[in-house]
Amino acid sequence: FKKAHKLICDCFILICSVLMIIQGIKMTNVAAGQYSPAIHIPMSLIYVSVVVSGIGCVVNSFEDILKLFANKLEGVE
Repeated sequence: FKKAHKLICDCFILICSVLMIIQGIKMTNVAAGQYSPAIHIPMSLIYVSVVVSGIGCVVNSFEDILKLFANKLEGVE
């Protein structure tokens, strides 16, 4: 039961992370011509952090899912 719960949670995190990447790309494209009024840097640089974070979450979720299946194939509990 514990492994099934972990797999479901990891899949949910993976789906949310992919959605985060998609929406982050959209936000970055919308803010392409805008600049921050205070520090005068492109807002797309700020919004690209959402995409980078989403990629990190996807990698982490894949790693957890692969470890779960690797342990299952080896018979490790």
